[in-house]
Amino acid sequence: MLPCPAALLLFLITLFMPLSAAAAARTAAVLGASGAVGTEVVRSLVDSGWQVVVLNRRPVDKFTGVDGVTSHIVNMESRAALESSCEEVMSAAKASALFITMGVGAPSKTKGQAGADILERVDVTLPSVCARGAKRARVKHVSILTAVGADADAKPDTGDGPFDLIPMARAGGPLYNNVKGRVENNLKDLGFSTLSTFRPAALLGTPNTPRFVEIINRIVDPVLPAKYKSSDIAVLADAMVLDSEDKLGKAEDKLGKAEGASEFDVFEGEPLHNLYARSKTTKDNIGSKDL
Repeated sequence: MLPCPAALLLFLITLFMPLSAAAAARTAAVLGASGAVGTEVVRSLVDSGWQVVVLNRRPVDKFTGVDGVTSHIVNMESRAALESSCEEVMSAAKASALFITMGVGAPSKTKGQAGADILERVDVTLPSVCARGAKRARVKHVSILTAVGADADAKPDTGDGPFDLIPMARAGGPLYNNVKGRVENNLKDLGFSTLSTFRPAALLGTPNTPRFVEIINRIVDPVLPAKYKSSDIAVLADAMVLDSEDKLGKAEDKLGKAEGASEFDVFEGEPLHNLYARSKTTKDNIGSKDL
């Protein structure tokens, strides 16, 4: 006996409803949301309909009252406490993605070994530990912001430059590139389903980039190789979110993927700016919420 049309329709609705609900309820965690790029990532996620969990070590007022955003204080005093806190928050939220935009921002402010130690803790240790918590929480995709030239094999400086005028922890220096490369490797070793690392050159729109540097970059960008062209932080954030949606969509299509298999993409130079162009097209005529 064939089912009546009404019964067949009810069956189809029941069959596809879980898929639609899962897509609509997609949740991301953001580590480093208080910074300029992190704030833009939260904005882009909200614009795209995500639920957002912000991981902070202290309260951040800028997200208070923003629909779809919840803030959680995580304990960063010890590695064990941070890993446990991140796992607990992301598990409860059923987060499918983690965005890491955490970084010192202006490492040259602290010179000598003290600056190097701060860079190591903020740019390697804390992101790596939080990512371990994300792995235990079954997060599928991770996006991390590093920098152009990230290279775990770069030989770090052993001290500041002549007359202490060139800090060893300076952005773009050997130590900085080494640190950025090592945090990428740490996340890669965790074996997330997909991992994307974003390596922009100069960032436009952050308080750490002087205004005169922004002006110079906008003038010289047209003649620079793609690897060294500047990046607007709002465009960067939109590209990171678009890529995560691509990756999660593919992951959902590959449920039979072998355990431990991982897809690692590096966005630097031409691939990064191609993604920007695609993201700009996707974002046309879509409004943004102010944070």
